Amino acid sequence: MFAFLDRTTMTGIRASIDKLRDPEHPFFQDTCVEIEELGRVNTTMTGNTRLLTPPPHGARQ
Repeated sequence: MFAFLDRTTMTGIRASIDKLRDPEHPFFQDTCVEIEELGRVNTTMTGNTRLLTPPPHGARQ
């Protein structure tokens, strides 16, 4: 699948994956913060921030 990547690139990818598996690693923690921030939208016109999550089943928007 990744035959087009060289050994150095694959080693780097594996190292990044290993960092994401360790909840104590700063890379893991920073990534969690970035993912959480991606889930928020700052609506600059109204100054409101809302989460991009679907409403509970059966709830009105």
